[in-house]
Amino acid sequence: MLKILTAFLTLSALISSPVFAQETPYVEGELIVMLHKGVSPDLLSSRYNADPALDNGFKHQQMLSELSNIHLFTFDPAAIADKDILKLIAGDEMVRAAQFNHYVQERNVPNDPQLGSQWHHVNPNGKDIDSDLAWDITTGGTTANGDEIVVCVIEPGGTNYNHVDLIANHWRNTAEIPNNGIDDDGNGYVDDYDGWRPSNNSDNIQFGSHGTAVSGMIGAKGNNGIGGSGVNWDVKIMQVQIGSLTESNVIAAYAYPHTMRNIYNNTNGAQGAFVVATNASWGIDYANPLNYPVWCNYYDDLGEVGILNCGATANNNVNIDVVGDMPTGCGSPYMVSVTSTNNNDQRTFAAYGATTIDLAAPGSSVFLPSGSSSYSSTSGTSFASPCVAGAIALVYSAPCSELANLALSSPQVAADNVRNYIFNGVDPVSQLATQTVTGGRLNVKNALDLAMDACAPQVDLDAALTGVGNPEGVYCNESEFIPVVTLFNAGANNLTSVSINYGISGQPTSSFVWIGNLNTGTSTAVNLPAVSVTSSGSYQFTATIWAVNGQSDENPANNSANSSFEVALDGQQISLDILLDCWGSETTWQIQPSGSPTLLASGGPYT
Repeated sequence: MLKILTAFLTLSALISSPVFAQETPYVEGELIVMLHKGVSPDLLSSRYNADPALDNGFKHQQMLSELSNIHLFTFDPAAIADKDILKLIAGDEMVRAAQFNHYVQERNVPNDPQLGSQWHHVNPNGKDIDSDLAWDITTGGTTANGDEIVVCVIEPGGTNYNHVDLIANHWRNTAEIPNNGIDDDGNGYVDDYDGWRPSNNSDNIQFGSHGTAVSGMIGAKGNNGIGGSGVNWDVKIMQVQIGSLTESNVIAAYAYPHTMRNIYNNTNGAQGAFVVATNASWGIDYANPLNYPVWCNYYDDLGEVGILNCGATANNNVNIDVVGDMPTGCGSPYMVSVTSTNNNDQRTFAAYGATTIDLAAPGSSVFLPSGSSSYSSTSGTSFASPCVAGAIALVYSAPCSELANLALSSPQVAADNVRNYIFNGVDPVSQLATQTVTGGRLNVKNALDLAMDACAPQVDLDAALTGVGNPEGVYCNESEFIPVVTLFNAGANNLTSVSINYGISGQPTSSFVWIGNLNTGTSTAVNLPAVSVTSSGSYQFTATIWAVNGQSDENPANNSANSSFEVALDGQQISLDILLDCWGSETTWQIQPSGSPTLLASGGPYT
């Protein structure tokens, strides 16, 4: 059963009678507060400072996330007990959630090396993620529409992104001029050229061996004759260094990819960054998620803009359902919790949880970048989690314009779909059947297959409406108009038999047009019989497009904004509805499956 959590649902609804450790250590005198949208932090602080009886020094310290209205507040712990003020603030109607500012730990990695080889890509016994088969479909880099895919690596100690096998895939904010002290792109961050480090408000990412291996699992450059390869050959890796390990810095770290993806969505890709996943190979062992409502709820907000967030669970053989963990114990569907398996599909040192840990991925004795130019064998859930983050990015690079379009028009829906492809595509593992949500280990080829299955083979159709004697789209008082449909085969295969069956509402007979061969990269214009028009109205064409002995991939080429639409070449019946009016500005068309309200595409009005 998948974990489900709406933005305002409490975590207590997700876990049945857990036995957690006591509250984990936190910064004394600090609270993290998630306010409702539109509520000013000054309004909250003034409420608890106006009354002398509440003289506790409560004041606003720092904005952590502008988009989600999350703030750091301080108070005088000598004037009021920490639990008392937490109860007071959490119960205020202006507050979505409140919690202490907990200290965070970097995950300990077991020292269990073996002869290095990237068995997680190709394993003779088949217990791998089938990277080689997935690479036959895509090697990453961009979506079908050319959007540059970005994965954000959030690390406490930084990353050596200058490693010879990482530098080519390092993400840079090219809209920012480095080191000029100006927020050139207006995103709220000054000089964020090489990423972000919230602890000192700079892009000075320090060298970190842990982050180097994590980044290499996601996207060590492939096919360059150096070292090995990441799950993606070409994905861009955004670096965010947490700095000092407090929860406020964690949230501020997540706020950077959150902001950049939100900008990308709102500018239709003109600004920001197309961040599809983040990775957290760190956390807090034995942490009760009930004590972290802001942090856990924040993943829902990240999911709303289209970001899936991978988390490495504990490197202890414990049940997270019982003992707790942060962040992998969070119930948000946008926290993808990952445990580790070895080359025999066995979970040994890593934690598990039938309701909290989503899936497993290779993380034992994996061969990844280290130092400045070398590779070494390392182990831990720290490397299983980025394996999944890399797989998420690879799915987004599938040659499917439908998925690419959805990622911009409905980013949360696209993220939901990609998560489901990852979850439903796992290879079942008997040991994991009762120890993870999905019961299996990541298989990126299966996930890509599911994504492609949901993306029907397509050709691109240009629909041009020609009014006889009046090509500008004014049809009133004309005796007829001729619908002209241009079929373009954008796929890799030749089509040896293409035809159109269609009928026109109000016309007595159906018609059939034989097209014949349509080779890849070629097009043909089809003039459908003229439609008798005596007045404005809606005229419907029902056409069945047939193609045999070949299929076509989706066409990534751009067509005229007023005249392009797509239809699946699977014998599906479609309806082309044309609304004619006296003025081109009121003339439109749309196409949809016959008998279905689903709108595939539309065009017009025409000028």
